[in-house]
Amino acid sequence: MDSNIIFVFGFLSFMFLVGGISFTLKEVRLKHFRTSDYFFLASALIAFLLANYLWFNGYQDYGIFVGIWVPSNLILGLFFRTIGTK
Repeated sequence: MDSNIIFVFGFLSFMFLVGGISFTLKEVRLKHFRTSDYFFLASALIAFLLANYLWFNGYQDYGIFVGIWVPSNLILGLFFRTIGTK
C-alpha cells in the first residue's frame, strides 16, 4: 500500500477524532470535565502525534513504542479520576 494513501486516511481519521473530541467537550464541559482531564487528554494527543510522526518518518519501532503511551495515559487519567471522586 502506498504511504500517501496511509497518510491521507490517517489524516482523515485524526480530523474526525479532533471533531469528536471538540463536540464532546462542548457537551460535557460544564458538568463533568475537570482541569486535570485536559492534561491527560493533551498527553495522549501529544503521544499520538509523536507516534505517527515517528512511524511515517521511518522509525517504526519507536513509533510503536510511543504509540503504547496513548492508551496508558488515558487509563492513568481514568484511574486518578476514579480515586479522586471517592
